[in-house]
Amino acid sequence: MTPAAVAPRQHALRKHRRQQIVKVSNAASTPKVSVENGDIVKVHFIGRLEDGTIFENTTRRADPISFKIGADEMMVGVEKAVKGMTVGESLTVSCLPEDAFGDYDEDSCFEVPIERAPEGLALGHVRLFDGPATCRCTKITESDFTLDLNHELAGQIVSFELTLLEAVDPLARFPVRKTDEEWKSQLPTFAYQVLRLKGTEPAGAGEYDKFYPESGHFRCGGCDQPLYSAAAKFKSECGWPAFDKCFKDSIVIEMDDSEGMKRAEIMCSNCGGHLGHVFEGEEKTPTNERHCVNSVSVKYVDEPIAYLPVECKAMPDA
Repeated sequence: MTPAAVAPRQHALRKHRRQQIVKVSNAASTPKVSVENGDIVKVHFIGRLEDGTIFENTTRRADPISFKIGADEMMVGVEKAVKGMTVGESLTVSCLPEDAFGDYDEDSCFEVPIERAPEGLALGHVRLFDGPATCRCTKITESDFTLDLNHELAGQIVSFELTLLEAVDPLARFPVRKTDEEWKSQLPTFAYQVLRLKGTEPAGAGEYDKFYPESGHFRCGGCDQPLYSAAAKFKSECGWPAFDKCFKDSIVIEMDDSEGMKRAEIMCSNCGGHLGHVFEGEEKTPTNERHCVNSVSVKYVDEPIAYLPVECKAMPDA
């Protein structure tokens, strides 16, 4: 049983946060004027109930929220309103329950035997598991206590006074930039899902999983930038192609905690295409790195590179 109810701001940022750039290419992210899908925005908001009661005010705390448009990090009503706003603009949006904190669900209330109560149980919010998520204890008797997993504002119509402080296109730092439609027309459907939408191919299903050439190199499947030498590929038995080093400056890294674990995502530094993840500390190679790469994200070329690129680790030294 996983608590569904969290504090208002936790709910607004409900799915995950992605730490932006550990190691970046030379081009910086470019500030924007109008918000589009994929942009990372910074917003101040004042949240009000129908009677005018303020339940959240980021302006008072001087702590704006930041989220990525289209990544399902923010409640639907707020994201819809922010998309299309211009930097510096303010507006007020009213959200029905389904676009805010959800409808109230009677089935999300549970009576729990009192012997399972956590230490210090009291009425109000209670944390039952590790992490920030909480639920509410609404009743305590000698035999049991009641947990309400609904958000405390579930079922209510709320409004948000929004001010857009900043909008940045995170892909602007990559030299090769194309629209979603251009990528869709260029790439096969599954390659688009992996390279542009950060999907993952099934373990053991990739073309290059058990392919170990003696010469040649691997290029980005989206833009043809050289990424790995054939010599860098090794047998890891992980289910995906594995490399222990890359060509210098060919890879960009972001820390990704979208699946409930902290991982280092690797992307092509030329087009931002998703390659996979890099893992450290497994002591399988001299570099102590394993680049776990989707086969569909790369393509093998049985030719030498015209220049002699330097090969190196991707992760920065501690």
